[in-house]
Amino acid sequence: MLIQLIFLFFLLFFVFFLALKISTYIYSAVFLLTKNKNIAVGVLVFFLLPGTIIHEFSHLIIATLLRVPTGELTILPTIEKNGEVRAGRLMLGKSDPFRHSLIGLAPMIIGLTLIYLVGKLFIPNLNLLTTHNSQLTTIFGFYLLFITSITMFSSKKDLESLIISIPITILAIFSLYIIGVRVFLELDLVEKASSLLADLNYFLLLTAAVDYLIFFFLSLIIYLLQKILKRRSFFYKLSF
Repeated sequence: MLIQLIFLFFLLFFVFFLALKISTYIYSAVFLLTKNKNIAVGVLVFFLLPGTIIHEFSHLIIATLLRVPTGELTILPTIEKNGEVRAGRLMLGKSDPFRHSLIGLAPMIIGLTLIYLVGKLFIPNLNLLTTHNSQLTTIFGFYLLFITSITMFSSKKDLESLIISIPITILAIFSLYIIGVRVFLELDLVEKASSLLADLNYFLLLTAAVDYLIFFFLSLIIYLLQKILKRRSFFYKLSF
């Protein structure tokens, strides 16, 4: 199970890196073609709209469950003072660091859940790609994996409360360990959790493969556009 957890964090880091690159490369490719920043931002936001909706509603659902007051929710892009493009926003009321951290992590939690469910429902077997009746369903599943993965990571602002909640949590666990509190899990539960993690890692690996192929394709397009049009690319930082 420990190996599965380590592999999970590795895959998350890799997918996070690809997500950042893909969003900026989509913007850059459109900008090279149009030389218009507004059009490039509009195309990028429209392309990511399904994932943006999932992202912002993940915040909203967890905030509602944790009884944290919420304000305006928008999925329309705004440009921050630092030049960063923000694809969506949910206004939150005051809460403690722990609830704020859970709300900040909500898109990743729900995103991983969706990746697992999409994999189970749409891509239970890669051999389905060779089956004519299942090809469209499988391709749609890969699209859902892609759009979920590149929009499930939270911005720095969403995660700023982790600076407080993580040290307190670690200190609490360490204190319980010092006074002799131990938690033992049944072998059957450990095996089920390990099996679930293995399935999640498999579907996340498929997601990483799809993201990498799209990243490679976009890199090639940008390279060719720069050579053909004799223009320099321009990158925007996107956050949710």
